[in-house]
Amino acid sequence: IRNGATGTKTKRTHHCGECGKAPTAECFRKNHVDYCTAPMDNQFGVCGMKFNVLSPGGCANHIYRNGFNLRIRNERRGLDPDHKTAWELEQEAKIKAEEDAAGIAAEAAAERAANQQYFRQKAAPREKTKMTQGKKQ
Repeated sequence: IRNGATGTKTKRTHHCGECGKAPTAECFRKNHVDYCTAPMDNQFGVCGMKFNVLSPGGCANHIYRNGFNLRIRNERRGLDPDHKTAWELEQEAKIKAEEDAAGIAAEAAAERAANQQYFRQKAAPREKTKMTQGKKQ
């Protein structure tokens, strides 16, 4: 079975990256091979494509670099499934700081909008014009 979610079969035999033979239940138990768990908008909710866990990229459609299937890869490497590298932690901190700044700006804008609803802003002063009617220039 090529796709665990849809049950799609393939005529090509994809080999286990570690055993070098067709994947067996033992390969799935040892996390040599697994099905992609990336969320999808299909009726199954996940991608489901079979991939070699220790491959450098991960699933053909959802690569590790984009944050997909990291729990499976980390578990296979013997790490905590929620393990994050220093770079990943730095990126998360950067994103959180940007979101916090955007949230503060949005709150300030909402407060200004609320104040303007109840207290009208003072109009700009009128310009004085010279009376030229009836006077010779």
